[in-house]
Parts: sequence; C-alpha cells; structure tokens
Amino acid sequence: PTTPSEQAAALAGTTQKKVGDYKVLNDIKTEEDLFGPGARPGSVPTDLEQATGLERLEILGKMEGVDIFDMRPLDASRKGTMENPILVRSAGDEQYAGCTGSP
Repeated sequence: PTTPSEQAAALAGTTQKKVGDYKVLNDIKTEEDLFGPGARPGSVPTDLEQATGLERLEILGKMEGVDIFDMRPLDASRKGTMENPILVRSAGDEQYAGCTGSP
C-alpha cells in the first residue's frame, strides 16, 4: 500500500495491524527502529514513511489502537487539594500535580 487510503484499508479488519514492510509496535527495540523508510524517489512521503522518533512511535501506536501518550483528560469532577491532588500521569520518574480549573 502506497497511499494513506490504501494503508488504512490494509489495516482495516486485520489483527496484526501491519502495513507492508513497516515495523509494528512490538518490533521497536532501539532508537534506530524509529526511523521511517522515506518515500520512493519522485513521490511525496506519507506520515508513516517520513515520521521519526516519538512521532513515529505515536503513529505506530495509533495503528494498533495504543494511546502512547495517554491523552485522556484529567479528572475534572473535583477540585484538587494538597491532601488529595489531581495527579498528572507521566512516563518518566517525575510526577506532577495539576490544576483542572475546577471552580
């Protein structure tokens, strides 16, 4: 599949979620695996072909239904306090407390 429409069609209804020779999320082991193949000469690259790094990881995750950056909204049903703060999820070692703007 070379066009975005063909790539999307190739993914529809499959369990492996693999397009052509592109690596799937489980194949990513090193930073080198996060480089796209680029476009064929004379063509305009798709996001899947040209994305690198975190953007590529996000695209591969979305193709498999995985929200890499956990973009769910914060809990806005209550006001955070020092005793019971609203925590902002983080993939790193740091932990943040946030304000949802709840009155």
